[in-house]
Amino acid sequence: MKTILLLSIFLFTSNCEKKPEKIFFGIPEEERATILLGLLNSNNLEYTSYGTVRDPKTRLEWKRCSQGQVFRQTEQDCQGTTSQSGITTSPQTGITTGNLDISAFGAIKLTYCSKPSNDCNTSALPPALILNTVNNSISGAYISCASESLGSATNWRVPSTPELLGVASLGRIALLKVFPNQQENYYWSSWSNEQDLTGRTARAVSFYIDTYGKESLWTKDSYFYVRCVRNY
Repeated sequence: MKTILLLSIFLFTSNCEKKPEKIFFGIPEEERATILLGLLNSNNLEYTSYGTVRDPKTRLEWKRCSQGQVFRQTEQDCQGTTSQSGITTSPQTGITTGNLDISAFGAIKLTYCSKPSNDCNTSALPPALILNTVNNSISGAYISCASESLGSATNWRVPSTPELLGVASLGRIALLKVFPNQQENYYWSSWSNEQDLTGRTARAVSFYIDTYGKESLWTKDSYFYVRCVRNY
């Protein structure tokens, strides 16, 4: 009887052991499924010759390059310009609204707001990014997208948090196909943190490998990358 009991315990614990993760060409099965889904979703996108991609389902048009970069049609990539596009200094306040990272293919980092306050967002929910020079506060992210004229369009803006999370849902592999030289860093969304009554923080989405697609809160005067979007 004792032998049968020990055998039963052994068989039960053996069945409870974690099954080894299946690997395909060095890629875990779970990540492979994400990659395939991302590639499938990206097949429905429409590319323009001037460096944007359109999603017919959401009716959103995205710049394929991060702010500070320009799209090169022949090479199908994004590179910076010697003029450091997007980096400006306000003559009224002397505030610089961009920060060039020479290792980022010309992409620039921008602030959600030059001051960690509610000066650069609406009071209505969700608290969205606006241009506001009250108290000498200024949004580098807002100015950078609002001044865009790519494709002769004038309604470029910083994406909302759900829109930016939608981009991340493509998966890292498919993302690089759609957005060349995507930076492994945080990208600002246009939404402030509605739970922070002091207005110090806003929402950004991570494109780091280890925290990919996760939303987090940062002080608004932090410098992060920006990808512009518009409705079409």
